[in-house]
Amino acid sequence: MTKLKKKIYSIDGQQAYKTKLIEDFNLNYVPGGNHSHERTVVLESGQSLSDFREIKKSTFGNPGLYVTAIYTRYSKLVKASGIIAAIIVFSLVVLSLIKLLDRRRQWRMNHIAGQNSRTNQQGGPTNSAKFDLSIKDFVFDNRKALVGLLTLIIIVFFSYGYVISSFTVDGISMDPTLQDRNVHPLLTLPVTIGRISGAGYVPPRGEIVVVNKTENNLFQSEVVEKSYVVKRIVALPGERVVISGGVITVYNQENTNGFVPDEMFAWIRDTTGSEFFRSDVVLKENELFVVGDNRDDSIDSRFYGPITTDKIVGKVIN
Repeated sequence: MTKLKKKIYSIDGQQAYKTKLIEDFNLNYVPGGNHSHERTVVLESGQSLSDFREIKKSTFGNPGLYVTAIYTRYSKLVKASGIIAAIIVFSLVVLSLIKLLDRRRQWRMNHIAGQNSRTNQQGGPTNSAKFDLSIKDFVFDNRKALVGLLTLIIIVFFSYGYVISSFTVDGISMDPTLQDRNVHPLLTLPVTIGRISGAGYVPPRGEIVVVNKTENNLFQSEVVEKSYVVKRIVALPGERVVISGGVITVYNQENTNGFVPDEMFAWIRDTTGSEFFRSDVVLKENELFVVGDNRDDSIDSRFYGPITTDKIVGKVIN
């Protein structure tokens, strides 16, 4: 977990406030007029993240963020309820199908019994077989198929989440790559294998992943980050990430002079969303630097620092 050491607020280049807590400097203390406002977050690891903006005396928070926080807090309960409802509906469909097949089988047997009865009245052979066509007999006669169906249901139920899952995009941080409210398949098998083997899972650069991210935006105490977010990986463990002049530059052993991932991988059209950030971070062996494709409307590692590899839920298939 990223641990905060201190936050430094500067107005017009002069330090105005310093705190060890995740709380914002009250801009009401700033005199009227236009000012430059810079926020620097210093982590216990020595890494720092900075952003700056132009302000007019005071700013106000977005009430919609509180509604979002309340809604996402119960996302697990909503998903669990949906899975239970799906199992109940599926079970009702299976039972209805069994009853339908049982009625058709009973009709056929009654039809045969009627023909045998007429044949017996005409002096033909007697059929003394009794047709007990209850659901119990149907289940007994088709027990192998039903056991196979039940096994399949169990496999699908337990594999969902460990092999493959789904994710609903909430927000525009990955626009235009992923649209808001669209549902995408989520491959979770590599994460499961990594946890079982103990080797972990490090996706390649450029991969879109869902991250279990519960820490707050380090710059704004009133903004609670969603429990699960979807981002793109731009830097891998052991690499150095520098943000300056709106450009994200990555340094590693193969690229000692640095390279710009946004130029090597043309995944977005507009990369200007980082122009108000300054950062110089060296990733640890279990850390990744993630950002959204829509840089102007994405809360990502520029705000809350690196994320650890064990927070990855799965890879988005789009």
